[in-house]
Amino acid sequence: MIRKLYALVAGGCSPDNPDSSQYQEVLLGGFLYLQILKERIDDYLSGIRQLIQSDLRAEANKIPKAKAVNFQDKRLIAQTIQKFHFDMGQKMIYFLATGNLHSVSGLDLQQLTGYTIVAEKLNFLR
Repeated sequence: MIRKLYALVAGGCSPDNPDSSQYQEVLLGGFLYLQILKERIDDYLSGIRQLIQSDLRAEANKIPKAKAVNFQDKRLIAQTIQKFHFDMGQKMIYFLATGNLHSVSGLDLQQLTGYTIVAEKLNFLR
């Protein structure tokens, strides 16, 4: 590897093609679905955390209409979840219907489109 680096710097060889098959990895459908679901759950939990933090900040700043945050109250989490409207499966439905990935983090993938072609899958299953 070091020899190749020196040869590349000296101009003795060309750089590797990133499209070469040796640089590609196999991404199975289940692993991709799991990554999307994991990111969605993480977004959900982050949203709930932000709601609780905003309630704590409002209580600390003595805002008049701020409700008291009592972590001993079992209804706190239930009320917070009810305030936070979140559809867990919407990204998955969108991904399966279009093959386009809508992700904030990009899931460490190089492409955002072209993961599934619905007509091709139908022919494959036949």
